[in-house]
Amino acid sequence: MQPELVIRHAQVPICELFDFEGGDRADPERARLMSTLVEIARTLSMENLEIAVRQLSALEKGSS
Repeated sequence: MQPELVIRHAQVPICELFDFEGGDRADPERARLMSTLVEIARTLSMENLEIAVRQLSALEKGSS
């Protein structure tokens, strides 16, 4: 069984399995967004994933 199917079947939030910088438990909306980001990333082709990473990196640089 694929990991994402296990997570859905067990109904365990992904933030319970991984620590996203430790701050997500205090901010449920951030945890939800991080979980959604990971779910989307898993569906992308390698080419589109590389594009998405570059786009996120540009956003990160713009927020500094």
